[in-house]
Amino acid sequence: MGLPLWVFFGLVAVRMISRYELGLSEPIVGCADLGAIDFGQKIHGYVYKFAGLAGHIVVNNGLIDMYSKSGNLDLTTKIFSEMLNNDLLTWTTMISGLALHGKK
Repeated sequence: MGLPLWVFFGLVAVRMISRYELGLSEPIVGCADLGAIDFGQKIHGYVYKFAGLAGHIVVNNGLIDMYSKSGNLDLTTKIFSEMLNNDLLTWTTMISGLALHGKK
């Protein structure tokens, strides 16, 4: 695990960052860009089980980005369809992810 993720989980453990902070989306996107999907899934679990951010649009946009880049289009579609609100970034991320893998 890279140093930024250790720092992130350390800050969460000692409660130096709020569990509701929007900063949770950045490590998710970072995991997508680095191909560290296993760590992204751990953040996903934290977000849903402990942080209470399952319906947060920014976090869900990050999850859609991560899972679409990894090729897990079933989970990407599930997260997208369960979102109550979709913004322009949500739609752009979803369409880009599907196009990346040749889906319509």
